[in-house]
Amino acid sequence: MTAQQQSNPLQATAVTPQSTNGIRADAMLEVRNLKMRIPLRKGLLRRVVGQVKAVDGVNLFIRPGETLGLVGESGC
Repeated sequence: MTAQQQSNPLQATAVTPQSTNGIRADAMLEVRNLKMRIPLRKGLLRRVVGQVKAVDGVNLFIRPGETLGLVGESGC
């Protein structure tokens, strides 16, 4: 394969069916704008002194037959 061929990948368009409530009808799982904050606690009374953004604005769409793998910080 030449460099010219690699720079022009095939492009495909897909038709995505819509249901009446705006959610894609072909989705097994759809997540929009996922946000997760982890509170930072400190002191004897474990007061919340801040937060860490674990996830911010993630969108996810999984169709039937697709596979999703999630790996945490420990590798599990």
